[in-house]
Amino acid sequence: MPHDSEELEGLTAGFEVESGSFGLIPKWSKDDKIARRIYHARSEVVASKSSFRNAWCHGQHCIIPAAAMYGPDWRRGKTVPTRIEHADREVMGVAVL
Repeated sequence: MPHDSEELEGLTAGFEVESGSFGLIPKWSKDDKIARRIYHARSEVVASKSSFRNAWCHGQHCIIPAAAMYGPDWRRGKTVPTRIEHADREVMGVAVL
């Protein structure tokens, strides 16, 4: 169901919109291609893994709107690229660092 502009303005009051890039490039990395490999973090290890720890400890996180996201499905023993979306195809919020 589409939202009207007044409803969206009320939902976004107090939020900032900024552009960014997909993937996380840790400060210690000398290879910017590392972002292609570092984009999923399990909540139970995000504070301890060197790739994510600094962003996590400094509260550098946000929620982005997305129609879908993609991730590997390992249930059959090998990786299968999988689209993840709401069953009703509504926009979802994805928590990111």
